Amino acid sequence: VDWSVEQFGLGTTDRLSSHAPWHFDLSILDLFSAAAAGAAVVPVPGRISWFPDELARFAARQRITVWYSVPSAVDVLARGVALPGHAVPALRLVLFAGEVFAPQRLRAAMEALPGVRFANLYGPTETNVCAWHEVLAPPADDTPVPIGRAIANTQLWAERVDGTVVGPGEVGELVVRGATVMRGYWADPERTARSLTPNPRGGLPGDLVYRTGDLVRRDEHGVFTFLGRRDSQVKRQGHRIELGDVEAALARHTAVEGVAVIAV
Repeated sequence: VDWSVEQFGLGTTDRLSSHAPWHFDLSILDLFSAAAAGAAVVPVPGRISWFPDELARFAARQRITVWYSVPSAVDVLARGVALPGHAVPALRLVLFAGEVFAPQRLRAAMEALPGVRFANLYGPTETNVCAWHEVLAPPADDTPVPIGRAIANTQLWAERVDGTVVGPGEVGELVVRGATVMRGYWADPERTARSLTPNPRGGLPGDLVYRTGDLVRRDEHGVFTFLGRRDSQVKRQGHRIELGDVEAALARHTAVEGVAVIAV
């Protein structure tokens, strides 16, 4: 919370959109960072969330200065702003998280909102935001946007299958340590024990890390790029979907002889 207030210059004149449901981890920044900064929180009505015209008009009418949502909602907002007479003059900052932002759609959003600051925030629910990357210019090609570096009071590294840390240009599973890591899953000690493990780099008793299951590549500057999952999990609009669960549900139908599910 303190990191976001300082990093994004949140203050009493800001008006933060609150697009995510309040049980969803994206809402932590909306609510608690706004409270820390003395800023206003403006809930976005769910009924307009996927209509470009209405969403852009709402953002303009409510004088939104900071927009934070999944990329698909940013895309809807940008499509609305691109319509004649739909400018959002108060908007100064767009933050996105929860799913991959396709470079071509991010490019279109940044072109529709010139002069607005854009940043990619990364973090599973178990850590909330633990990494970030400021997008300084519209993507020139289809290269994935990095998830960036660790935020304050957080450490990130990537490990090979044998537990050794990868070097620049190599691929490994992202591991998170620090103040943002959860204490555990509610009433589920077995799952907690599987997900939170002692810090292999040393530390005091109780110093736990979270293995994300996300495969990343670190460059020579310490910047991470998300490449995919170790398992078959995908994300849509910030929601986790296990492709194996979808396959199992389809396979139960008597008319289905075989099934394979892929993300497109």
